[in-house]
Amino acid sequence: MTETKLPPNELADLYEVFYTMREEFPEDVDPLWELAIESILFGGVGLADGNTSYGEQQAENNDFKIGEYRSFYGDGERVIEFPAIKTRDPSELAQQSPRESVRLPVAPMSERVLPLDPESEELVDAFSLLDEFPTTPGKTHQDTDNSALLDPTKFPGLSSDRGVIEPNELADLCDCFRILFEQLPDGFPEWETALETVWRQTEYMSMSMSYLQQTIHRNTFSMDEYRAEYGDGEYVTEFPAIKTITIDGDDFDHISENIYLPISPESNEALPASPVDSSIPSALSRLQEFPAWPQAELGNEEAGEREGPLVDIYSLLSDSDLGIERESVQEDTQTEETASSTKPDSGVENEESQQTSSGRASADVEKGCDSTEKTGLVETLAGKHNG
Repeated sequence: MTETKLPPNELADLYEVFYTMREEFPEDVDPLWELAIESILFGGVGLADGNTSYGEQQAENNDFKIGEYRSFYGDGERVIEFPAIKTRDPSELAQQSPRESVRLPVAPMSERVLPLDPESEELVDAFSLLDEFPTTPGKTHQDTDNSALLDPTKFPGLSSDRGVIEPNELADLCDCFRILFEQLPDGFPEWETALETVWRQTEYMSMSMSYLQQTIHRNTFSMDEYRAEYGDGEYVTEFPAIKTITIDGDDFDHISENIYLPISPESNEALPASPVDSSIPSALSRLQEFPAWPQAELGNEEAGEREGPLVDIYSLLSDSDLGIERESVQEDTQTEETASSTKPDSGVENEESQQTSSGRASADVEKGCDSTEKTGLVETLAGKHNG
């Protein structure tokens, strides 16, 4: 019996390439990415209003069964050739895949390859690429179909008709810690690890989700949109939802950009920019004051139960070369707590407290400054409190 010839079909190709991607997902794939792919394949809350899944369209609009297409353009189980769409081999992109036959689709407008398992910091870009695919494959959608494939309220990085973005504590803290991490000079490994832990996760994370991961899951806007609303497009610069102290990068040779030091909510002290070894325990204790679940657009039902320290500071210090004993960390923490309990309410402005915070911040950044820079730094900090 002669096999019936099947012409290339965009809808069947897209259904199969996304289906194959889903089969290759690792167990720890980001749940939002999994939701997006499954919504495109089978329908669900991830699709934009009025859209139909590729699976339903394949069943209703094509006059052949998907099994026939798999036999004609594949091995009978999966399509391999994808004659109607552009694909790339993961091996060409340094992406690991258990099966050599898996292919990754190329976004039709930007002609960039869709990632198989995007990292947290890649998700916004990945959703934007995914949204380039047509809502009705196989039709003349190039000129007539400009609608979004995915629901922009479910995934960050997608354009929507939103108005002004409201101040957001989570977004402020996320970018504040990012800036601190990126501007930290060499020679502060423990503090670098602590900042990275809170911002985007390391093995020392005690909180169940880093700030960067939370911005993806708990805010409907992307960090790029927030930076455009409250910054220069690359960084947040206003921080409307938190208190900060600003160190102007133009005033000091060893600082390339402005640094924004967040003020801890309990002790009302600014986080140090680059603490010396002897002050690391105190700095880590101050770091623990920041919320594990900051205010965001979407709440978290488990937030109350899961509140707790951000960083496992005992493990971090025990793995360091500082030689700091666990008992000394506990004593330092108790001293910090006692001192903070004697401070006025955080909602009351206290000039002496702010001056102390500014002085400590300047001491932290002075490492590597000459005497002229030191004088200018103290003057700079004296009048630059945000919030």
